[in-house]
Parts: sequence; structure tokens; C-alpha cells
Amino acid sequence: GPGYARLVGTGWSCDAHHATAPEPGGGQIERAMRRALREAGADDASAGDAVGFVVPHGTGTDLNDVVESRVLAAVAPNSPLYSLKALIGHTGGAAGAFAALSAALMLHHRTVPPNVPVGAADPECAVPLPSGSTPLSGGYGLVNAYAFGGNNISLVLAEAR
Repeated sequence: GPGYARLVGTGWSCDAHHATAPEPGGGQIERAMRRALREAGADDASAGDAVGFVVPHGTGTDLNDVVESRVLAAVAPNSPLYSLKALIGHTGGAAGAFAALSAALMLHHRTVPPNVPVGAADPECAVPLPSGSTPLSGGYGLVNAYAFGGNNISLVLAEAR
């Protein structure tokens, strides 16, 4: 068969702000996301609708989640998030691979699974985090993975043909 998904966009940046913390303004994170969306052809005015979901890096740390949430509110404001790390924890170097695998499965099944209940939402993280299954409304999934030293990667996956 044709597989579950195909990689259609990539964006990479390095803010080198801190060994483990993102640059507080989020400029380099936004750069990676926008580059991946542009490469996928999902960067026009309808990009928010084209991105059916986001698998954020979402480590659960205050600075990381606030910075990433602010950028996502600007880049893909209506796209529901699937918080994989809330379900399985941070898997270190494998986190990006697990996120991409999850995105491929969501595209294949055309559904964003329910998120693990995490308590009251942080008002600094104003992003859609659905508690129930959500039918996929766009043809793309955005995956963010960040690493030590400020390395940021965003991938855009599309449904397999």
C-alpha cells in the first residue's frame, strides 16, 4: 500500500540561546514552523485550516510550553494539539520519531485522539487541546521536535496518496 503519510515539509533552526531552554521570544521556533509549512504549500491565509493537528514538542515545562503555545497561536491558531508527552512522557532522542509516527497514524485514521486530562489549562498556553476524539479537518499534520542546544525541527506530514 501507499503507507500512512508522506513528508511534505521540513523546517530547521537553531537559537543557541541555552542548552535546554528555548529563546523566550520564540523567533527561531516560529522560523522552523513557517519554513516547513511554506515547503508543504500550507503557508497561505488558509494555512490554519490546512493544518489538521499539531503534535507539539510540549515538554510540560513553563518556558517551553508558553513559548511554543504563543508561536502556535500565530502560525496554526485553530489546529488542535495532541500532547503525546502527556501520554508517554519525554522519550529523549526518540521523542521526534514517536511524534512523527503518531502524526502518520492520525492522518491515516483521519482522527486526532483525545488528550490525557492534565488539569486546569494554563492561561499562558491558549491552544486547542481537545479532551475527546476530533475528526481531522485539514490534510496536514505539523510535528515539532526540539533538542539540546536550541536545535528546532518542524515537519509537515500529509495523507499518503
